[in-house]
Amino acid sequence: MNFKNSIRTCLLYLSRSLPISKKKILNLLNQLQTLINAQQALINQLQTQLNQQKQSLLAPIKQNSEQLNDLYNTIWQLTPLHLSLMETLFAKSTACYKVFFIITDISLWDTFHSIYTAFANDPHFDAVAIVSPRIDISISVSYEDMLNFFKTKNINYLPGYSPKNNQWLDLTELTPHLVFYTLGSSAYWPKHKIEYVSTFTRTCYLSYSFLLTDQESSQYNASFHKSAWRIFSQTPFHQQKYHKYHHDNPNKIVLSGYPKFDYYQRNNDIFSTEFISPWKNTATTTSKKIIWAPHWTIANILHISCANFEKYYKDFLDYAKKTKHLQWLLKPHPNLMWACENQNILTKTEFMSYLAQWQNLPNGQTYQLAHYFDFFVTSDALILDSISFLAEYLPTQKPVLFLEKPNRPRFNEIGEKIIDSYYRAFCFQDVIDFIDQVVIKGNDVLYEKRKRCLEQYYYFPKEGAGIQILNYIKDKFNIDS
Repeated sequence: MNFKNSIRTCLLYLSRSLPISKKKILNLLNQLQTLINAQQALINQLQTQLNQQKQSLLAPIKQNSEQLNDLYNTIWQLTPLHLSLMETLFAKSTACYKVFFIITDISLWDTFHSIYTAFANDPHFDAVAIVSPRIDISISVSYEDMLNFFKTKNINYLPGYSPKNNQWLDLTELTPHLVFYTLGSSAYWPKHKIEYVSTFTRTCYLSYSFLLTDQESSQYNASFHKSAWRIFSQTPFHQQKYHKYHHDNPNKIVLSGYPKFDYYQRNNDIFSTEFISPWKNTATTTSKKIIWAPHWTIANILHISCANFEKYYKDFLDYAKKTKHLQWLLKPHPNLMWACENQNILTKTEFMSYLAQWQNLPNGQTYQLAHYFDFFVTSDALILDSISFLAEYLPTQKPVLFLEKPNRPRFNEIGEKIIDSYYRAFCFQDVIDFIDQVVIKGNDVLYEKRKRCLEQYYYFPKEGAGIQILNYIKDKFNIDS
């Protein structure tokens, strides 16, 4: 069967058949999805061969893989034809548009928080968080804790999965008008992936992290980028990077700002009488508060490995026990437990025991949920080898210590400029010196450099990214404010 010609014929037929009924459109789009699924099945079959066959078979398999990759690119080159059909699905206005936010990891909710709030406060939209546990790796926060977070925060949500009967929520039956994503496709159940959902409704993608690594293909041109109806960009720098790979559809890339930064643009909540400090020991107001945020790219787990957890985790705990005049927060990356298991550094039980030791300290605690910006604004310094936090903490203008790793990969232009405005450590004695000289004694000689970096590379829309994204969608949906 010639998939390329079949897909082209299907798409051309669809484009010539307007206007047609919504039911007929969905049926035809499902036919397209069947072809895409068949192509994916072939790719999976080839992957199995790669894992099972001997070296002598690699050459023909590689050739077949390249042919399938060409087919895949053809599908998405033709996608604008099929996306144009969805315009008819939105031709008639409705009283309330359903907007879904698919969340696989609770620590990533801060990406969606201000956007969800903007949509939830607008009468034209019904905003719902779809809690769909990630399937690619294990995380240390249970699915029950994820659901409980939304319940306690009074956020409108639906469980995307039922552990009791192993059933997943069928999004097609809910007929959403718009679905937001913030992770790559490997994290989602197949029928919750953006590639699948994009065949029956509009989808939006925005990165959960501030993009600082120099990995352009995976960060700007993956399959989920191709599938998205719109991609929201953090800064003009990132917008240009997206345009490099999506120049044939420039309207697809929308400059919005970084939604997590909306926290900094809100009123000063920390000065409100209703603000509750997230720190354990609130009685000791004079002690310095330090965050340690280890990343998950430890050992040789990835070619972009920049984390040092296996080198420092015992030193940090021992030092926290000795420095009772300081308050400590351990904020591990959500993937760190999985990475420790994968690299045989700590088992799940050992990792959870390590977190418990921090939590049991009179001057220490851990945090793995959303809304960690309360810790950022009330802390005095950050120590890290993580990536996105490099950018996320900068607006506080407080001192940062970056734990360098030998032969770490270079970051992109913004990433390297940010690191140049931070202090650096090459051993644990550098950590001790940073706390003593910069945090406690206040010898912060890099303050002005951080300030200039913030002014030069960041983008803060006046109304905040959440409101800006809402207004953009209202314009595209022809909603009169």
